[in-house]
Amino acid sequence: RMYTMVTALALASIYTLWRALTERNWKWGLGCALITAAAVATQYLFILLLAVELVMALFLLPRRAGQPRQAGKPRPFFQRPIALPLVGGSVVLLPILAVLGYRAWQLIPTLAPGRTYIALPAMLADALHVFSLGISWKPHGLWPYHLLFGLVFLGGLVSLWLRPPTWEGAGERAVGRGRGAALTLLLGTIFFPAVIMWIVSLFVPIYMGSRYLIASSPAFYLGLAVGLDALVLHAPTRPRRALAAV
Repeated sequence: RMYTMVTALALASIYTLWRALTERNWKWGLGCALITAAAVATQYLFILLLAVELVMALFLLPRRAGQPRQAGKPRPFFQRPIALPLVGGSVVLLPILAVLGYRAWQLIPTLAPGRTYIALPAMLADALHVFSLGISWKPHGLWPYHLLFGLVFLGGLVSLWLRPPTWEGAGERAVGRGRGAALTLLLGTIFFPAVIMWIVSLFVPIYMGSRYLIASSPAFYLGLAVGLDALVLHAPTRPRRALAAV
């Protein structure tokens, strides 16, 4: 159905947004707008990830700090390299989001029949199980595997905290901004949609399995990849490298 497609579009949306803002390239910005609109049209729940992307964009926006200050007035916004992707992307994206967001809001009251309230811890546990081992595995008795995946993901978070990504034009606070963008990408993409769905479910139950969080799975796998990278490249003992290989 639409779940695989929206997952691919979500990953492409985040990737193009990162490229647009770190490289100040209007082509990536326009591509991000079109892909994001397609993702929302594919599954309305992507709107929750869009909110996370907006927060991430605040960390990625180019800064002039650390560059020589020119005499006279500051450069007008529309003369800055980032202006075109932001304005062009907004012109394409905002009208589409307005229509689709309104339609999604209308659909919420119709979702309650046949659904039951699911607590937030149960949502997160369900997502961890499916993202780690797959939906075909029964979750009972598999907590050691879940713990292992969770610890590797936590290792990825620690690694990004210690070695945050950097890019040209990040400004004087490049470390803090890279750290904020990376943690927003991993933690926000996973937890924010789950928390919002849980809050809505307090009034109208809407959650029906991990497929409702499937668009968040690339962030989980990215965290695992960073955690494995840290284990393999920086682990001081052979057992830890063997664990990473397993």
